[in-house]
Amino acid sequence: MRILLILCLAFPFTSSAKMKSVDDYIEQYKYLSCSGIKNKRTDIDKKYIMASKQKKKRMKRQISALKKLKKANSCKNK
Repeated sequence: MRILLILCLAFPFTSSAKMKSVDDYIEQYKYLSCSGIKNKRTDIDKKYIMASKQKKKRMKRQISALKKLKKANSCKNK
């Protein structure tokens, strides 16, 4: 029984069903103003450097969603 418990804890339970798509992030961030989009992007860029591969994939989807929202809201580049 202990061996089974140790094996279960050794392998992380990750599911692609829980992963958000770019469209999910667009829905999540759609109420941000232009300055909010810029601040969120800056925050993600700071965390990106030290993130694991899996987190980097998620952050890339977040960045893509923020780019699409920025373009849709006609935010100026400053």
